[in-house]
Amino acid sequence: MDLSIIIPCYNEVENVPKLQEEFLPVALGLAETRSVEVVFVDEAVDDYQQLIDDILTPSGSNRQFEIVTLDSDRDGIAQISDYLNQQQDVSAVHFVSHALNGEVLLGSSRLNTSTLDRYAEAIEGWQSSLTEEADLLFYGCN
Repeated sequence: MDLSIIIPCYNEVENVPKLQEEFLPVALGLAETRSVEVVFVDEAVDDYQQLIDDILTPSGSNRQFEIVTLDSDRDGIAQISDYLNQQQDVSAVHFVSHALNGEVLLGSSRLNTSTLDRYAEAIEGWQSSLTEEADLLFYGCN
């Protein structure tokens, strides 16, 4: 992220130490803070590559997307867990996949009320990769 800040100073020489001591650490902290969002896209979704290309098109926002494709023939919960175990401070996780009434398909996994207990421990493990106020967003098409 590029950060450009202009502060008008009437006496720049006198204000430089104050800017270095007070403002610069805050500005650098803001520059390092960026919203990292992970988007898991199931390869079984029609035109998934076009969707990925659209997501990655620069929009001018401060949002940073990391795209991960899910192999439709492998356990999607395991794929998601493997990826998120390597991440930290993720502000949102998006899931783009097929869905049915009361069920989302992630790779070869079916997540519904009958299977939730089976996956609960893995899903709970995702929490260590997320920020305190992270969102989990599901987009399912049928």
